[in-house]
Amino acid sequence: MMETHLHDYLTMLRVERNLSPLSIEAYKHDITDYLKYLEKKDLNYLHDISQKHIRGYMRLLNNKNKSSATISRYFSAIRGYHLFLSMEGILEENPSLQLESPRQPKKLPNVLSIDDIDAIINHIDIWEDNLGKRDKAIIEILYSCGLRVTELCNLSLSDILSDDDLIRVFGKGSKERYVPLMGKAKKAIKDYLKKIRPDLVRKRKISNVFLSRNGRPLTRIGINKMINSRIDWMINKESTVNGKVKKIEKPKRKNGRYTTVTIIIDNDFMKGRKEYSYKKMKDGIWIYYHEEKIFYKRKINVKKTQQVKVGTVLSDDGVQLPKKIHPHIFRHSFATHLLQAEEPADLRFIQEMLGHSDISSTQIYTHLDKRTLIKTYKKFHPRA
Repeated sequence: MMETHLHDYLTMLRVERNLSPLSIEAYKHDITDYLKYLEKKDLNYLHDISQKHIRGYMRLLNNKNKSSATISRYFSAIRGYHLFLSMEGILEENPSLQLESPRQPKKLPNVLSIDDIDAIINHIDIWEDNLGKRDKAIIEILYSCGLRVTELCNLSLSDILSDDDLIRVFGKGSKERYVPLMGKAKKAIKDYLKKIRPDLVRKRKISNVFLSRNGRPLTRIGINKMINSRIDWMINKESTVNGKVKKIEKPKRKNGRYTTVTIIIDNDFMKGRKEYSYKKMKDGIWIYYHEEKIFYKRKINVKKTQQVKVGTVLSDDGVQLPKKIHPHIFRHSFATHLLQAEEPADLRFIQEMLGHSDISSTQIYTHLDKRTLIKTYKKFHPRA
């Protein structure tokens, strides 16, 4: 009974507000969770809902240690649902009308430095697997074009307008915009489309630009995992183990995909550990493991009399990357670096590139550009 009109509300969001399927799914999740809470409070009819029930649900979310942003999102979904019910005449009163949205602390987004971006892309070149070209193209597009990860997943071959140096992007609400595709990003995606994608797609009729190893369209989760795999354990340098191989254990099958072999060295290396696990892939490339984290990948031919070269984990004195790397950080970096240029880009231009409907969403990047702020102050203020 509580969910009687939920389908109608979701249809309105899709048809009238033109929200994306992911946004509609988020609304459905939040409202369903809210209605289940009300049913546990022995409420069976929508007209029985009052302000105290909504406040009680907000307190419950707070007690579950939900972030202020999450609580605000839930409240927005609930208020929108009650507004719909009142406007459709299903309810006479809107119990959420006089309630205020929870306040959110202003949080500046994390960004990468230009050196960080260069280091990440340059290190991907060191990996010897074919998907390196795909992953490089993904990061180049995220950073050079400022795309959301969902926009990148939905990018179609027909959206790559190489002759015009543009890509066509469908953002939130299926809003269409055009973003420049030039320089290194254009070269990277051209390289991927020509050399790698044909082997991934095979004979399938799939129009998505970026595909998985199995030839299926990449998902947000897949891209997030890829980025963390590439960045968190990327190579800092190559070093040689000064010692001979003492023992090579018998290879073991795992999940039918890899063959695992443990190589034991006769001297201490990396915190005194002597065991180094390698996994052999179908193409003959071996992946070095340390504490179950991949951080080096290349072809090796191990013999008992050989020295074994291994990679080293990116150390604290290497490139300083933020603790949490996610696809959206490249979009934040895109906007921030445009503002930090010697001749900063116009804020309206950045708004257009990012696909923001409201410029207030773009203005947050002006707070990140402390360098330009201080430089301008020193130049023009008489007491600086």
